[in-house]
Amino acid sequence: MVQYGDKARLAVYLNDQQIGFVFTLQQLFNDGVVSSLNNSRRLRELREIGWIIDYDKKTRTYVLKRRGALPGEEGWNAGRQQISATVRRFILERDHYSCAVCGASVDDGAILTIGHILPVALGGTNDEHNLRAECTTCNEPVRDMLFDIDDQHALLEEELQEYQLPQSKEELIKLQKLISFRLGKL
Repeated sequence: MVQYGDKARLAVYLNDQQIGFVFTLQQLFNDGVVSSLNNSRRLRELREIGWIIDYDKKTRTYVLKRRGALPGEEGWNAGRQQISATVRRFILERDHYSCAVCGASVDDGAILTIGHILPVALGGTNDEHNLRAECTTCNEPVRDMLFDIDDQHALLEEELQEYQLPQSKEELIKLQKLISFRLGKL
């Protein structure tokens, strides 16, 4: 019998559901589909290979909109480069184990993950200047979407105060993309 990891089990499980299927991470955990309640990363990995899974922030539920690649199919192993454990640890320490968006900390019971300031889908990288600690509440619904524009301006001002001047053309281009993204011009 083939043993699947959480990503593969999740894809196989969702493939058996109807489009429009509504679920929570708790439900997936209770049904034995995933091994941890902190599996929003697996949902993002499925999105990167063609799955469309929306998140409703008000009800804290997910909705299956479109199926993507399954284990063994072309495109299954596609996706973004993983962030190493060393870089994750560095980002969490740098951000004092607190969410850079809402301020929730591990001491408050927040489950932290690593988020991108400029989403990979819009040209962001896994460079430490584009990464920040985010709680799962703030990270999951965001994906590649913007917050309220006033929040974006406040975040941009904070980020730019800490940002070092670009040392190369590539860093300047990244900064320009970040500013354009945060101002809603991308």
